[in-house]
Amino acid sequence: MGSMPFRRRMAVAAVGAVAMIALSCDAGENRLRWRRLFRRPSSVGSCTARSGDPDPKPADTAPPSVPPSPDSARSESAAPPVEPKRTEGAGGERSPSDLVKSEPAAAWTAMLEGPPLTLWKPVRFGGEGDVELNENQIVMGMGSSMTGAHFTGDVLRTNYEVDFEARRLEGIDFFCAFTFPVGESYCSFIVGGWAGGIVGLSSIDGNDASQNATTKYMTFKNEQWYRMRVRVTTETIEAWIDDQPVVYQNLAGHRIGTRAEVDPSRPFGFSTWETKGEIRNLRIRAVTPGSSP
Repeated sequence: MGSMPFRRRMAVAAVGAVAMIALSCDAGENRLRWRRLFRRPSSVGSCTARSGDPDPKPADTAPPSVPPSPDSARSESAAPPVEPKRTEGAGGERSPSDLVKSEPAAAWTAMLEGPPLTLWKPVRFGGEGDVELNENQIVMGMGSSMTGAHFTGDVLRTNYEVDFEARRLEGIDFFCAFTFPVGESYCSFIVGGWAGGIVGLSSIDGNDASQNATTKYMTFKNEQWYRMRVRVTTETIEAWIDDQPVVYQNLAGHRIGTRAEVDPSRPFGFSTWETKGEIRNLRIRAVTPGSSP
């Protein structure tokens, strides 16, 4: 075969060029379609698909994060502190302990006024000083040892408190030894004993106010009034001076008693030791065990 004429060669070359262009366009279209199938189009500068092209299919992506609901957040976090249950019964009634604490206290009964005053008698200690029993007042004079007065009527033996004022007029020893019932036994609250400075209970397990766990050391001035309060329940003996707690004695496991010298002032009385003392505004009331002092 001879050489191809020039014009024919040109025609063949032109046809080839057109075919190459067509193939190139098809390849471009295919690449565009692949991109649309497997790549998520950008929201900026993206082109709209031509009519007849498959709808773009976004690539699989993780769903957008959603803030957890309050309920789920609570379930995943640490449990909140548990609030204490209210001590109420059905319908919101107060518990028995609340009723005890909020129960009005019993009324006070004056013990040095009216008929009770007639039930007070001087105590015969031997060597005692003079005793004056006046309306709202007991004055115990200076004696060679002890001077005092006691109540001869019936008294409460537990779950009660006594409130009074006392002062020392002369002398340097105790101006108030208050003897009182503790169940089937008795005890004494000593104020200003052992040369004027000891406060405590006589006796606990056979030990007097200067030698047991209730021992306190205080200073008292002559002719100054001090307010005293003693509270006896089935569980404790408590005492205050000028509203300051000075005695807290548990009864369980302990033997409560009095010294022999003060026994004549039972069941309920006051005495001094070689000292002139005075008591006034004496009153008593019942209390409920477990209630606030």
